[in-house]
Amino acid sequence: MSDILSALHTDHRHIHKLMRLLGQQTALLASGNDPDWDLVIDILNYMAQYPDACHHPREEQIFNHFRQRYKNSDLDETIERLAREHRELPPATIELRNQVESIREGAAILTRDELASSLNDYIAQQHNHIATEENRLFPVVEHRLTADDLKILEATLPEQQDPVFGSVTEQQFEALYRRILEGDEGDEKRP
Repeated sequence: MSDILSALHTDHRHIHKLMRLLGQQTALLASGNDPDWDLVIDILNYMAQYPDACHHPREEQIFNHFRQRYKNSDLDETIERLAREHRELPPATIELRNQVESIREGAAILTRDELASSLNDYIAQQHNHIATEENRLFPVVEHRLTADDLKILEATLPEQQDPVFGSVTEQQFEALYRRILEGDEGDEKRP
């Protein structure tokens, strides 16, 4: 696997870990208990700061390059759907975070059950989005892109530093990183 797709795949594994944590907190909420509100907000802040703002734009550049090289590809509809999801996920993440904050602060405009349902929908959307990329798109992109394509992409893709899983965890995400480590069986180590 190319370094570019390998990095995206690693990001997907990290997002799955976060969605697992978010799912655990959502289950608490759905059962009538209080989740760790700070953890839920940290996860959503991370999703807004890194996947929505860095990871997805990198994917978009790769997908656009692929579409230019392989016009009328059998993947055009899949790429268009993923691009639409990349546009829809950032505002959905922010809206969900705002809903969580409103319930935590007691100023909710929706019920706890409605929030749990929204969180479950968000988790499912993330899993489905990643599954489409990993199972449908990445294998074809990996197979068709040439070494020259990869060099072009490596030269043009912006550098990105993951604020949680990178070589240095940003201070605002230290508690989130510790919670992730607590949930792992030791398979997540810093590079």
